[in-house]
Amino acid sequence: MAEEVPSWPGGLKDYRGIIHCHSHLSHDSRGTFEEIQRACERVGVDFLIMTDHITPVSVENGLRGKRGRTLFLVGAEFSKGGGSILGLDLREYINAKLSTENVVSGIHGQRGLAFIGHAEVFTDWHVSEFDGMEVYNTHANAKLSNKAWLVTKALFVPPGTLFRSMISLHRPNFQRWDAITQQRRFVGIFGNDAHQNIHIFGPRAGYIGTYEQLFKITTTHVIAPKLDQESVMSALKAGHCYGALEVWGDTTGFVFTATDGSSTAIMGDEAKFSPNWTLQVTLPDGAQIRLIHDGVEMERTDLNTLIYRVSAPGVYRVEVWRRGRPWIFSNPIYLRGE
Repeated sequence: MAEEVPSWPGGLKDYRGIIHCHSHLSHDSRGTFEEIQRACERVGVDFLIMTDHITPVSVENGLRGKRGRTLFLVGAEFSKGGGSILGLDLREYINAKLSTENVVSGIHGQRGLAFIGHAEVFTDWHVSEFDGMEVYNTHANAKLSNKAWLVTKALFVPPGTLFRSMISLHRPNFQRWDAITQQRRFVGIFGNDAHQNIHIFGPRAGYIGTYEQLFKITTTHVIAPKLDQESVMSALKAGHCYGALEVWGDTTGFVFTATDGSSTAIMGDEAKFSPNWTLQVTLPDGAQIRLIHDGVEMERTDLNTLIYRVSAPGVYRVEVWRRGRPWIFSNPIYLRGE
């Protein structure tokens, strides 16, 4: 008899998603909608938010709606602040020449969400209206790696092995995220930045970093009642989501909740602190759970379940490491003091 997969409370479900993806509607990609959809089917992607570089055409003609098993939403990437802004769920064009503040305002005016992309090089941190940030970006890993080493390794190892060897966390992103969450809710996502445009051996030899290869590496899961536009976006806004490096294994079955005996909170939720709160983490498979409180690790276990009685207010999130490799990164549960 198969083991029962841990479940989220209230009938909520775990949906695997891709955020930050480019197609032929971007100047630096030739990827087709058919190739993207096919990769989603093969990998098992429930939703994908396109972020082609902003043009009137990319918003009007972007990949939108349900295709096969996958729900597609249209967003856009704006080159701002040395990095970028990811506008998620857009319906109208926004002029990229506007100030960072006005781009964010324009995104919110359409009921979209504004995330900081390429946070490792972003500079406009004085803008306080962002909904969250990419704490991990696959493309940033590649850019931070030694280029000569990458080309040499690509000559001798399969693409999957190559991309696994590149994975590392940019800790300043996590430190920045932890600092902001102590002041307000600030949602962390994992970005793919998939272009399918890397030629190591020339155009005729095909690509490395195909959509399928990259979708297998990095995902953002949302916890939502159903798979539709409103539910996915509401979950992202609330921080009911977690980032995953699924190259190390399927993360479905990860659960992080808090209860005080009368109510239950999940990632992204805020509640008033009391000593009655207990945190619980459950894993789908063997790994190491690390509990982070206000940016500082305070508990670690190699068991598949962690139950922790909270003794102080603060921001609690979870990191899961599998065989010494980064695997699952939750959004926080916020237990605020007076």
